[in-house]
Amino acid sequence: MSTADQVVQYEPILANVKHRLHAGVFSSMDTNGNIHEFCCQLKKFLIEKYHVEFIFNEEIDDFLVETTADKRNRHIKGILTKDKKIFDSIDNLILTNGNYVMPLMEKLSIYIPVYPVKGYVVEILTPPDVPLPKMNLVDDVNKLYISALKPTNSQGIVRVSGLAEFASWKVR
Repeated sequence: MSTADQVVQYEPILANVKHRLHAGVFSSMDTNGNIHEFCCQLKKFLIEKYHVEFIFNEEIDDFLVETTADKRNRHIKGILTKDKKIFDSIDNLILTNGNYVMPLMEKLSIYIPVYPVKGYVVEILTPPDVPLPKMNLVDDVNKLYISALKPTNSQGIVRVSGLAEFASWKVR
């Protein structure tokens, strides 16, 4: 969109700040959502359809690995926890421990380039009559990302996220 008028056509909520707009970029593939809700639904789906078993609040100490006779392939057949519990009937394993997946993968000689990033987000509950953006808005100058999350008849939710800080592994 090469003019402020075109931007306002796509997102009417910006009409009051049109004088500050120069142009805009629209992507029909942009989306947003509530990650907690998504994960809860995904968990339910995996349990019901694939009989997946989730193991929470266990710290993995090591992997139980089976190697083929020709030493070309390895298969994780279980895990050993810090509490010395053994889970040894594993068909597949998905590690969902964010930045801390790297040290675990090193035990398997697998490098995964993950680095801690700290982001800033605030969610604002609004009355139902407050107009919300129909699409995600990005303010590149101020490094803000604004989106409306699943508004209901009783309230709206606006998420404002800011810049990310490339943090260190050290806990402060």
